[in-house]
Amino acid sequence: MTQVQSLAPLVDVGAAMQSTPSIAEPGHPGATFSSILQGQIAELDRTLKAAEMQSLKLASGEAPSLHQVMISLEKARIAFQMTVQIRNRLMEGWQDLQRMQL
Repeated sequence: MTQVQSLAPLVDVGAAMQSTPSIAEPGHPGATFSSILQGQIAELDRTLKAAEMQSLKLASGEAPSLHQVMISLEKARIAFQMTVQIRNRLMEGWQDLQRMQL
């Protein structure tokens, strides 16, 4: 059961990749790992900037609601943590490949 729950973030990443128009879709000639990764990093950047703008609006008294700001900040935090974990997994895989004896 824990494996099914641990795969839930990957499903969300797949949905995000399909909904982002700037990313080359897998299966098309222009879809490379690099282009998909760049698209996801750009999406993360947009999420972080939106959260920052929301918090600045809250500080200046222009934010519509504290709840919306907190939701935006939490989405940005989770997206950033997921990106860091993906990087960590990629680095572990690369290190495993380097340790292989040929």
